Amino acid sequence: MKKSFICAVTLATLLGLAVETNGGVQASSKAVTVYQFKKAGHHVTLSGQTTTTVTHRLTKGKDVTYKGIKYYYSSQLNGYAKASAFKLFKTKHLSKAEKSHIKALHDFMKDDTPKQTKPAKQTSTPDQIVDGFDVNKKTIVDANAYSKAFGQYYLAEVNAYRTSHGANALIWNTALEPIANERGNQLLTNFTHYDSNGNIIASELESQAGINPTFMAENCAGNPIGSDGLEAPKEAAHDLLYLMWVGEVNDKGGIGGHYQNMMDTAYTTLCVGVGVEKLNDPNSRIAIAEEYTSN
Repeated sequence: MKKSFICAVTLATLLGLAVETNGGVQASSKAVTVYQFKKAGHHVTLSGQTTTTVTHRLTKGKDVTYKGIKYYYSSQLNGYAKASAFKLFKTKHLSKAEKSHIKALHDFMKDDTPKQTKPAKQTSTPDQIVDGFDVNKKTIVDANAYSKAFGQYYLAEVNAYRTSHGANALIWNTALEPIANERGNQLLTNFTHYDSNGNIIASELESQAGINPTFMAENCAGNPIGSDGLEAPKEAAHDLLYLMWVGEVNDKGGIGGHYQNMMDTAYTTLCVGVGVEKLNDPNSRIAIAEEYTSN
């Protein structure tokens, strides 16, 4: 079995196990997802989104909330982005024109219903659980459901990206689920590819399970993917792919180890496991293990 490794650091603590080891010079550009919203009555709806490469500092304007997530306006992007996009660059002092533009847009987007003269009656917000994730409280309530949903969303994101770039689609490897889940939990307390004897842990677990692929690779990510904290599995899977691995194209000219693993046509299967530090805690850490193998 051919095995080698590469490590990298991006927005969160990351590790990558790759077929080849390469280095690169970090550039001052990032891929940023830009969201467009429109007002429908007293509500804000998402009308579209694009991905653009940013090579200059972003300014952060007023925010809108969509499905429990805050998005901030940037005049440079002419649209909204998640807070994580603004963490990539330092903000500059806003000009009077920029402030005026942002204020005008915020005034349009805000609810224009008359102000109440009496305090509104306080009511509790009901829990909204999707894929093991409480959307309102931004907490994970079911680790197994969250991990399974994340894996399927991530597989779909990876295959869409791979096939759009001429690579083969990957097949979900059910046999690796116990190994991916175990690696996700291990990474919460021991963030490394190797055991105390220098052996690759994922490879050892595969051998013990009678799985001996010709090629194998492991990408690992730690801590919440979004800078705002925990995200629902669908959003977290999207951000892992585009903010981290695809971001290596800009940072290292496409030779980042995580990106290479994700795009390597030698691999035919994928399995993903997510370790969750604490349930019902918005400050919980998570750890993600991506296991790539060949037939």
